[in-house]
Amino acid sequence: MTRSRHPRLRARDTTALAAGSIVSGLLAYAFFATTTRALGPTAAAPVSVLWTYWGLSAAAFTFPVQHWIARTVTAYDEGVVRRTVPRLVGVIVATAAVIGMLSWLAGDSLFHRDPDAFAWLMVAVTLGSGLIGVSRGILTARYRFGSVATMFVAENAVRWLGAVLLAVAGVESPVA
Repeated sequence: MTRSRHPRLRARDTTALAAGSIVSGLLAYAFFATTTRALGPTAAAPVSVLWTYWGLSAAAFTFPVQHWIARTVTAYDEGVVRRTVPRLVGVIVATAAVIGMLSWLAGDSLFHRDPDAFAWLMVAVTLGSGLIGVSRGILTARYRFGSVATMFVAENAVRWLGAVLLAVAGVESPVA
């Protein structure tokens, strides 16, 4: 009997993913609460834009890449994924470059802040969403759902911890 069909393992995996999603959601709320309280609602606007873009980037890269890897490994093997990774990385890097340029062009007019910093953050979000998609896809293909749940929590825990550290340090720039 394969691991994915074993009822006890399936229940444990489902529970881990649900718990990870709930904790991740609570940490996302804590991140926004910390950021808004530290910067104020107006100064925190660029953070909201980055977060919104993260959601769009996740829809464009994280989830499709994750599911493509999981489906491909299930239908074929990891070798097919390994052979395709250079093209996948190329698409993600090219998209990140275009997003960075567009963000740089629009950054000053939208936020009246340093367009260079905002553009680099948009590039980082794009690259990060691609990397997370690859990581989650590999873990999913290997039935390591507990690790996927840990990634959910770690993503927002790192964001929240960063916001707390910046707030404690008195940083007032939303693109710090």
